[in-house]
Amino acid sequence: MVAEGRAEAACAGPSRALANWVQNYTAYRERLVRPVRRQEAACLDVVLLISSGDPVLVPAAGARPGSETGYQSVLVTAHDRPMATVHSGRQEGFHVRMTPLAAYRLLAGAPVNESTNRVLDLPSVFGSRGELLVERMRAEPVGGRRVRLVEAALRAWLGAGPQPAPQVVRAWRHMRANRGNVSVQALVNRAGWSHRHFTNQFRRQVGVAPKTAARLLRFQYAVELLAERTESLAGVAAAVGYADQAHFTREFSALAGCLPSRFNAGSISFKTRSCPTR
Repeated sequence: MVAEGRAEAACAGPSRALANWVQNYTAYRERLVRPVRRQEAACLDVVLLISSGDPVLVPAAGARPGSETGYQSVLVTAHDRPMATVHSGRQEGFHVRMTPLAAYRLLAGAPVNESTNRVLDLPSVFGSRGELLVERMRAEPVGGRRVRLVEAALRAWLGAGPQPAPQVVRAWRHMRANRGNVSVQALVNRAGWSHRHFTNQFRRQVGVAPKTAARLLRFQYAVELLAERTESLAGVAAAVGYADQAHFTREFSALAGCLPSRFNAGSISFKTRSCPTR
């Protein structure tokens, strides 16, 4: 069911200097008449969110209802399961969608898998640099100056972090180009590492194991096809590579938290914005 009120989003692409790490920017605003509960779908992308609206409430894994933590400006890495969120209906901010490998550089080489399925408060990750960026973004009107502020910060933060291993970068790009329909063993052979070492390094730098990344990329492709509304559910299942529609429905439900027929791919939500991805 669509919430009553108004939701707006304006998108922009990254500069050439950040094109390997940033997918898009979205300035967004929601003015809805009642609180909104959403089931966020699993997602590989890294999201930087700078909010000037009411907090988004996110429950900890396994926590009872009513024990949610409120977040405004955050960094969110890969999620391999649905995530529930609640907000008052009044949201406004700036959303940066990045590739999974960006997290490895932003987190200064810390194992990205330790942050998987978590929401990280921006000042706790970047300290005073994060606080300053939030203050400056909130002081700027919506427009190109916000993009320039974020780009300057990202160039500095990404530049200070380590480069991912070339073997992991090649594996990720091959996996993404093939929308997850790849043989993990072929990736291992191409890397020239043992299966165990490849899996450990991929998890550390991408956030999830290679098999999970492939699963999420197939799911993401299914979401894109559903958003286009040009294929039947059976057609989407066949295009993505699921065994049959029943297999597609099971996988989709596990990763989206709802049936494919009920999924709203265009909603403006905590982690997935309405801009197209590359």
